[in-house]
Amino acid sequence: MRNPHIATCARQRQRPDPAPAHTTPARRRATPPPRQPSKTQQSLTPPAPATAETFDKDIGKRWTVSEWKDADSTGKWVHTPGEWFVESAKKEAHGMQASEDMKFHSISAPLDKKASTTDGTLVVQFTVKHEKKDYAFCGGGYIKLLPGKVDAKAFGGDTPYSIMFGPDLCGYDVSRIHLIFEHNGENLLKTDEIKLDYADKDEFTHLYTLVLEKDGSYEVFLDQDSKAQGNIVDGWDFPDKEIKDPEVSKPEDWVDTKKIPDPEAVKPDGYDDIPAEIPDPEAEQPEDWDAEEDGEWFVAASFVSARRARFFHRRAVASMA
Repeated sequence: MRNPHIATCARQRQRPDPAPAHTTPARRRATPPPRQPSKTQQSLTPPAPATAETFDKDIGKRWTVSEWKDADSTGKWVHTPGEWFVESAKKEAHGMQASEDMKFHSISAPLDKKASTTDGTLVVQFTVKHEKKDYAFCGGGYIKLLPGKVDAKAFGGDTPYSIMFGPDLCGYDVSRIHLIFEHNGENLLKTDEIKLDYADKDEFTHLYTLVLEKDGSYEVFLDQDSKAQGNIVDGWDFPDKEIKDPEVSKPEDWVDTKKIPDPEAVKPDGYDDIPAEIPDPEAEQPEDWDAEEDGEWFVAASFVSARRARFFHRRAVASMA
């Protein structure tokens, strides 16, 4: 997959909150005990990033705000450190904030170079901070990797993308990480959700990381804690899990006929003495049978009911009249 553009979008019911990069306020809850690192954490050597955005400068020069919605439906992006930040690191704490309630926020920027799993590991990593203290709010902060030729001004919900990745939070019921892949024009959702704990939904900065390997294996992290891992062919309904081997050819002795006579089959003894048709042993003369009108009652051939035999007999009488 090659994606020369990176984009982010958000849609909020209540006031959306900023997503500053590289700043994490002190947490008020207890620090969890250290976990054993996964194989990806142990072996991953970060490559040179295709794009690294620190938001230390105004977002207007690099990023293009989408105009896919009318002015009344489009929210304003703000370059700000957010509500909480360390004063001595205020400049480094800036991020993009979706600043208006009930509005669509979409923005995109070109990558410095193409991102691909062809040559190795692809890592998508960013931070999101929902500063809303009301835990009933709905909000999502997604990153999309887009194809090369994209009209940045028209970037919106219908714009094709290769990968969509990020948190989806709404009320007390929805708390998950979206990871969606595009395949042949269809967006494939993960068959089982990457769920977040209730404690993960707060107003602090969180680091979301997707690691995608060349062989299709993946791992998703939240604050360096592994939330999901496996292979994409097992977690998504890709229609073509197997491809034809271009080097395989039809054997010379291959027979295209689906069924052939059994050369070892032998006719059973007495087979020719079995009559092709036999009287129906369950046939009975109908109660309303009239010999003068219907003729002499007889049992028809095998598998023919008495009433059907009566119909055949009447038709025969009529044809002779």
